[in-house]
Amino acid sequence: DGDERFDGDERFDGDERFDCILIDVFDGDNMCPPAFSEPAFLDACRRRLGDDGVLIHNLHIGGKKREAALERAAAALRECFGHEVYRADSVGSSTYSGNAIFLASARPLDRARLHEKATAAKMDLGWRFDAATRVRRLRRV
Repeated sequence: DGDERFDGDERFDGDERFDCILIDVFDGDNMCPPAFSEPAFLDACRRRLGDDGVLIHNLHIGGKKREAALERAAAALRECFGHEVYRADSVGSSTYSGNAIFLASARPLDRARLHEKATAAKMDLGWRFDAATRVRRLRRV
């Protein structure tokens, strides 16, 4: 019903750390459920990232409801990650539709290294989209 709240989860217990956590979840209304953009959930994700780990959060653009969700997510990400929060709208996005991709890290990001890794990942993994272009489009929020 969209009112769920993150209250901790056993999947967040343990010592395993990750290089990247990707949040890309949408409900029947094409909205990210609010629990996935709350400080409690994002802080739990931050604690599971490795020293140089990044969190990537994909949200949709378009309309007042989605814009409000983007603002809440940006504020929660800044609360959990400090000033290392960036946003890049997907290629072809407009005020009415598209994707906003947030990138957050507990440590300062080396943009040149990130671009290099995105370029290598495209080739190594056979990605159809240009991740390096998205890295170039990142703007601090």
